[in-house]
Amino acid sequence: MNPVERRILELASFQLGHKKKYIRVVRRKVVVPNRRDSWMMFEHAADTEPVDAVVLDVNLDQAIQIDRSVAETSKSTLLLGDSEKLAPAT
Repeated sequence: MNPVERRILELASFQLGHKKKYIRVVRRKVVVPNRRDSWMMFEHAADTEPVDAVVLDVNLDQAIQIDRSVAETSKSTLLLGDSEKLAPAT
């Protein structure tokens, strides 16, 4: 499980009670090309402020692998990313 998936599950944890959040949209933003990416997590697609964010030092291949893993694990979560950076799913 990658850090993005782990944080999504932590936010939805029953231990948080009424403060738990359900992540429905994840947006990836390249902070430093081929070095650092940020995954911002939103409760609703129309939200402008993220519930949380995970910043990782990864290259493009690792970022795409995380995107695919999040998409496969969280089928009800919409994954948005830098459109020029996302590779088509195989």
